[in-house]
Amino acid sequence: MTPRRKALTARIAPIAVIMMTGLFLGNMALMIISLVPWFFLAFSIAIPGPRVSRLEGEIKKGAIFVGRDLKVERETTIDHGMGLVVLAESISPTFEQRDGKAIRVLWKGRGVLNAPFNYTIRPMRRGEYDIGNVRSEGIHFSGLFPSDQNVWGSKRSLHVEQMVMRAAEIRDPRLESRMPMPASVMSSHGAQTTNFLDIRRYQRGDQFRSINWKATVRSGDVEALRPLVNEYEREGRRKVWILVDDSERMRVGSEAESAFECALHAARALSDFYLQRNCLVGAALIHQGRCQLPEGGRRQKVMLADMLYRANVKGSSGSLTGFVHGHRGHLRQGNPLFIIISILDRGSQPELRDGLKELRRNSGPKSRFLLIDVDLKNIASRDEVESLGIQLRGLEETTVRGHIKKLGVRVVSWEPREQDLFQVLLTSRAVGGEFGS
Repeated sequence: MTPRRKALTARIAPIAVIMMTGLFLGNMALMIISLVPWFFLAFSIAIPGPRVSRLEGEIKKGAIFVGRDLKVERETTIDHGMGLVVLAESISPTFEQRDGKAIRVLWKGRGVLNAPFNYTIRPMRRGEYDIGNVRSEGIHFSGLFPSDQNVWGSKRSLHVEQMVMRAAEIRDPRLESRMPMPASVMSSHGAQTTNFLDIRRYQRGDQFRSINWKATVRSGDVEALRPLVNEYEREGRRKVWILVDDSERMRVGSEAESAFECALHAARALSDFYLQRNCLVGAALIHQGRCQLPEGGRRQKVMLADMLYRANVKGSSGSLTGFVHGHRGHLRQGNPLFIIISILDRGSQPELRDGLKELRRNSGPKSRFLLIDVDLKNIASRDEVESLGIQLRGLEETTVRGHIKKLGVRVVSWEPREQDLFQVLLTSRAVGGEFGS
């Protein structure tokens, strides 16, 4: 027996009992009352329930970024029956629904119904998400029969990436001069600097402007027919290490907007900035010990983006000191700029202090150090009371920052919700003057 027939039998039985009771007792009123549900049942049988006959639409193709709206547009056609139609799509809780909802209820009356099913969502966290399956349910207006349920479309995987902050969008002439940069590295190749190295005989290919005429005349040698030229030191490619704290304390905040997600956001933006300036850029997740050694070029940009995209918070194992011990051979090469992105508080101070001491001992003599403190004020607070508590906690952290600065480390406090990272680096005292060596 079909579900529709079972439902029909279940409705007819009580109505028939009422009518038979009226006939047996000879009660005309009871018999007339029993006719009302009979008429309603006949009317319900004559008009079937609604059913969706078409549901079409497209989802934007290409890159999808955290914090950027994604519009989903669909069109549905219902040309059968009468009743309620429910359209619904399962959306990850990390998506914020901005305009419209991923569920819509329609009333299908007489005639064909064409209706849009549109909504706008905003991904709040990077990752892979499935979208595309829309469930439709046609409910008979009488509620006497089972609903008609269908699934439309096929699942599509959405690849959500972090929205990269672009330094090029900042129109500030101080960008190049005040952004922290690694110390210069001398090499036998590369562009000439203004640092004088030596005077030597002219060789084929030397630039005319490099000839030192006074030194040539003073030499008084027969070989002076070959002029003397000034030789300058040549600059090698500078190195930048971006070290991201991936410990449990970085989970603070919501799943969609945690301190760790903000740290990855900053790491991606900084890596792109330094790669564009011909630096060798490496990155590491401190507690996992995973790292991408410093390289340059487009391939390195892709490798770093993939590493940061797949990053997750690690447990309590691992430390900055352990990372330095495991990679000291690479850290000692050149005089890199080390950028550490973490939360600076009393809980993290001992680990960071010991790790930074070890990092200084195992890096070049002219290495520079910058600590970006992801400020909790606007991430962890859900109301004014929590915000006030975090501000009071921030007063205690002033002492902690002082201990870190004594190690020759510049500290920048960054509030992700309120401040642009590059503007903070430009305006902060942390980028004014020379870095600690």
